[in-house]
This record gives sequence, C-alpha cells and structure tokens, in this order.
Amino acid sequence: MRAPETARRAVAAETRALLSGNEAIARGAWEAGVRVAAGYPGTPSTEILESLSSYEDVDARWSTNEKVALDVALGASLGGARARGGAARSDVVIADGEIGFPTAQALDVLVALTQLASDRYSSDLKPAGLLVVDEQEVPDQPVGSWTAHPLPIIASSVRVAGSPVAANVVALGVLVGVTGVVDPRALERAVAARVPPRSREMNLRALAAGVRLAGAGTA
Repeated sequence: MRAPETARRAVAAETRALLSGNEAIARGAWEAGVRVAAGYPGTPSTEILESLSSYEDVDARWSTNEKVALDVALGASLGGARARGGAARSDVVIADGEIGFPTAQALDVLVALTQLASDRYSSDLKPAGLLVVDEQEVPDQPVGSWTAHPLPIIASSVRVAGSPVAANVVALGVLVGVTGVVDPRALERAVAARVPPRSREMNLRALAAGVRLAGAGTA
C-alpha cells in the first residue's frame, strides 16, 4: 500500500500511520488543503512532490526550473487554490578523511541549471574551480577565473527522457564526466539501485547522455 493511501485511511479511521519525513510533509500539505504542487527535481523536493502526486485531488507537476515552479504555485494561489512550490539545492562533500562540516562553502565544482542558482552561488566557487551551467537557462554566465562548461543539459534531458525531469541525472553524468570524481560504472550501479524500477531505464539513459555530453560537447 502506498504511503499517501495509508495516510488517507489513517485519517478516516483516526489511527496512526508510519511515514517518512517527506511523506509526512506531503500529508500535512494535503490535510491543510494544498491542491496544486509544483517543483524542480532535486532532493528533498523530489520525494515530497512524488508523494503529493499520489493524492488524486492534488495537481502535482514538475517544472523546467525553480522560477517556473514558483510561477505555477503563485498562479494557482492567485486563482484561489492552496499551492506549494520551491527551489532545490544539494551539497555534496567528498573527502578521504573526516568531514567536519556538512555544508559546502569553498566549492570545487558548481552545477547551476538556472540563472538564479548561478547568480546566487557562483561567489562560493573557488578561483580554480569548475562551473557547469545549462547553456540556455544561464545565458549570463558569471565572470571568474574558474573553468566554465556551458552545456545543453536540460535539452538533453528532453531528448532522452521526453521532459526536463531527468535534467539532474544528466547533470550528474556531466559532473562525473568532467571531474572523474567517481568511476562512471559505479555511478551507474548506484543510480540503478536508487531510482524506482519504472524509471530506471530512463535515468540510465539520462546518465549516459550526461557523460557523453561532458566528453564530446553534445549528447
């Protein structure tokens, strides 16, 4: 039984339900009357929106970027519906010793898929770092001494997955292709193990497209 169905039955029967934190957020939003939800794929918003999409009376949809997600939520709210929307950021810290602080500050690599993300976080990038941006969504690249890689990440997602929903996975492939930080085969196994079975093939296609994009400039 899926968690949202469990939640609905628990409310009806006034019993308890075991949910993850993100599923609980989705349930709380549903109980509060949220009927429209929009977001851009990325942890933790991905699981929240996926949980909300399982409620039949909630219109949950992915957007091409954070601004579009906010526009959808704002439009729904102005039209009288309760809406949820927001941006997503993920930090990854890799070290061969103990990690003293979990939030990345002096960035070796920044991947930005929107102009807002590029403008907001490029100042955290080291002078000799790598900047990976979507060439269409980030037309005004920040100026710095870092190495920039403007690539058609979202367009590649649309080509291999049919929508921008796999853009983050394409970007992950680009990141590994550009940096070599992990073995691509190990990353492929990790992605295959983590994504839902129904979308495994799509995500692996997106990952491979990203690796190719990093090496050849085209997917």
